[in-house]
Amino acid sequence: MLLPLLAVLTACEPDPVALTGEGLLAAGCPVPGEASARWLTLPEERPEGADALAEPGDVLLLNTRAAFVIGAPGNRRTWYPYGGLPLDAVALRGCTQASPERLGELGFVLGELELEDYVQSTLRLFRGEEVEVVSDGSSGGPAVVEVHGVDDHFWLVEQELIKAAFEAGRPKSLSEPFGLDFTLRYTLAPEDAVLQIDLVLEGEPGEGGYLVGAFTIPSDRTPTLYYHDDAISIGGFGFDVGVPWLAASAGEGATAIAVPGGRAALARIAGTTTLIDADQALEPIKPGLEGFATVEFLLAVGAGHTASASCALEPHLPEPVPGLPFDGTAISGQVVDAEGAAAADTTVEVLLEDAGGTWRVLDRLAAGADGRFAGRVAGLGKGSWRVRAAGPGRDTGATQEVDALEGLRLVAEPPGRLVLDTRDDTGAAVPARVELDRVGGGSTIVHHVPGDGGHALVPGSYDAWLSRGYEHSLAQGSVEVPEDGEGTLSATLSPVLDSTGWISIDAHVHSEPSPDSQVLPVDRMRSAAAAGLDVVITTDHDGIVDLSGAVVEAGVERWVRTQLGSEVTATLPEHMNAWPFPPVPEQARGDLVEWYGHSQPEIYARIRDRGAEVIQLNHARVNGECGLLCLLDWDRVSESPSLEDPTELGLPSDGPVWSWDLDAFEVMNSNRSPFLDPADPRHTGAFSDWLAFHNLGHRVTGMAVTDVHGLDIPGMPLTWLAVDDDDPATVTDEALVDAVLGGHAVMSTGALARVSIDGAGPGDTVTDTDGEVVLELRVEALPEVDVTEVHVLVNCDAASQVDTTDPGEVVKHDGEVSLSVSEDAHVVVVGFGTASMPRGLKGYNPATVPRFITNPIFVDADGDGDWTAPGPKGCTWEN
Repeated sequence: MLLPLLAVLTACEPDPVALTGEGLLAAGCPVPGEASARWLTLPEERPEGADALAEPGDVLLLNTRAAFVIGAPGNRRTWYPYGGLPLDAVALRGCTQASPERLGELGFVLGELELEDYVQSTLRLFRGEEVEVVSDGSSGGPAVVEVHGVDDHFWLVEQELIKAAFEAGRPKSLSEPFGLDFTLRYTLAPEDAVLQIDLVLEGEPGEGGYLVGAFTIPSDRTPTLYYHDDAISIGGFGFDVGVPWLAASAGEGATAIAVPGGRAALARIAGTTTLIDADQALEPIKPGLEGFATVEFLLAVGAGHTASASCALEPHLPEPVPGLPFDGTAISGQVVDAEGAAAADTTVEVLLEDAGGTWRVLDRLAAGADGRFAGRVAGLGKGSWRVRAAGPGRDTGATQEVDALEGLRLVAEPPGRLVLDTRDDTGAAVPARVELDRVGGGSTIVHHVPGDGGHALVPGSYDAWLSRGYEHSLAQGSVEVPEDGEGTLSATLSPVLDSTGWISIDAHVHSEPSPDSQVLPVDRMRSAAAAGLDVVITTDHDGIVDLSGAVVEAGVERWVRTQLGSEVTATLPEHMNAWPFPPVPEQARGDLVEWYGHSQPEIYARIRDRGAEVIQLNHARVNGECGLLCLLDWDRVSESPSLEDPTELGLPSDGPVWSWDLDAFEVMNSNRSPFLDPADPRHTGAFSDWLAFHNLGHRVTGMAVTDVHGLDIPGMPLTWLAVDDDDPATVTDEALVDAVLGGHAVMSTGALARVSIDGAGPGDTVTDTDGEVVLELRVEALPEVDVTEVHVLVNCDAASQVDTTDPGEVVKHDGEVSLSVSEDAHVVVVGFGTASMPRGLKGYNPATVPRFITNPIFVDADGDGDWTAPGPKGCTWEN
């Protein structure tokens, strides 16, 4: 339970300056004292804001304080796969929109939990089928809209449970409908900023009843805030227990989703957030004697920071924590600097002590340009609060303990700013990644782009490490960032590697369109440029969203380009990246590839029908995890999976479990070892799988990717592609596709290896019939990235080991290696180092992660003009 809980603060802040324009209100203004519901008919009836999704055919509920859009069924515009749900929610001021639309996504999950064996649980989603305006508000009462529907598969979570059950030796099938009728009733009262949402279940209850929760993916533009001081486990998932609402805001518009009554609990699962009443785990929801049961949720909006939405919930939550009623009072004051002048662009944070004695942020208010703030407090009993002022470049370490909340005077710590000047050896300004350690504690990372104007930074002395990926020199320095001033740091990051004819790509990168990534596309492109990456394949989960505009917005079009892709997130059989897709910008998710209920070859066919030219099988056997090849117990020698019944993985009974219609394979997913652990061959060995593919005659291009989701480093590792035009500003989609399909690629965690036989490089076939070939080998990397030994594999057998001549120089090795090749063969080269990666580049264990892996060169040794695979075989080389 939430104990002790002495006070809870929410505040309805004054509205900021209202946005102008007609937008959502183009067809009519709300009437004071009334609420209304109507169908949208005009394309321009869409809220202002990057997250807005409203279209004609949706239903609008509004009053003078708020507007909510309920999406029409059958028109998928969100990652949530079904319709009839809230799409947009904004605060209003009369007939104007008071803040940008920032709802994100909201849906509802229903489950039958097996607490003793959680993998046997069933979790399904509400799917709306018909929308009805029950009351348009013309009678003077609330506006009411009902969406009638059924339950349907929660594919992502359901297949994760099927996978876990299969691995545990207790296979389960796809779930069946609960056999209930569901209604979502949306009610908006006049002059209320809260939409009441009642989920009504009708029918005969299951034996154990149901758990019902709100399923949300908040906008990545609005960080979430959830105060809790307890934790529980329900069905194998960890839940935080606290106040009954999750608020989200960046200071300009807020939403709050609440579960009234009981014990509110929150869990973050696969990038999504679920809110439930924890008491349902012990007392599940069951339709009663009258044949129905109702579960209530609330959706509030505000025009300011989180407190502007959470305080709107006060009339609906008489006891937000059971037994502790609201006790309203006022909060007001001003944020000033050390000289007493108004401190603009600040946020007031209110903290509450949790049961363990830790002071946590409970709510936030935005101070105006004059530093003033005002709102309401809902206190639960008497006690003291702690408050502090926060803002860009300001230290938030100091808090002020107060008993009275009116007339507060908060002193904001002075801000600082870092100005970066990074150039190459010609004097041209270039992007850079900067790691900063503050003397006395604290660290941060800056992704710098020329012309960005500087970066807010807490004043202090900093040690700095500057980098620009694997190709450019590193730099180190220090800088003093003064209070209320700027510190300048300059460095030269010059090209070191000769990458002529090669372009670097990361073919697995996530950002805002993925539910499990909170990185805005513009920030992702800045991070790519700062890491020296040339090409970003945009592979967001179940969406084909063109992010090329973010390249321009970030100002990095000289250094970075994108190719339009998607991660087709088939939990089973496996995730697949595909690119490039023809854009369909008129659809919010870009006419995504729906994989639900299809076998692997069917999914491949749907990808190709959508227009993609490259299909990449993702993390099919990543060390420590059980991907598709692990689940199938795929035999590297016999090419036969042990699994014969696809229904054990929830796949169609009439579809094969494997298809060779793939072009690329993730040999390296992040900086984990790709090599086989003989003690655990099922969960390890993507490199061995890939070699086996070639032994069996399947030319599949090996790729190194980051699979980055957070604001980490894309392009570490990366894949080098051999192209005629290595300028990211002008290289064509066709050239990139041809390089991948042709296998003209080298996987890299720091080094670039140029390898060839008689002029033929990776992916090429060369005819040489004299029983011996000469491999030309040149390896380059930064001096700080050593490459100490190189292994040459012929048909996956150890053929030669070379100690490099200059492991600490730029050119580690430049020479020839003679190989005996008496029959057709594929030749792969792998390089290793011994030292840790230098500061500024992403680290890994050099004993288990190679510096590079080349794609094969194919040798036609019998002179028949073709390459013949060696066939199923074991391999003698082991790392």
